[in-house]
Amino acid sequence: MKKELLIYFIIFVVLTITIHFSELITHPFEHILNLSKSGAYGLGAIHPIIFTTIVYVIVLIPRFVVKLFRFKKWFDFFNRNKKRVRRKLLTLF
Repeated sequence: MKKELLIYFIIFVVLTITIHFSELITHPFEHILNLSKSGAYGLGAIHPIIFTTIVYVIVLIPRFVVKLFRFKKWFDFFNRNKKRVRRKLLTLF
């Protein structure tokens, strides 16, 4: 869970810096204070969270697919070598 929150936070910071770089350099406090009055695509003050969530989901999909294939590989190995794995598990206990 901590890893996912760290990834989400890193995406948030990277998006903030890349999209609002000039504003953060010239007048950062005014820009942050005016967040409640922002009108990015009609989303208002929650637009950073929405955009970060969209990018996070885009990053999450390939990670999920890779994990799925890794799990499938392990599952296929287990099915092919059931007797050997069962013997090893029995020797552990």
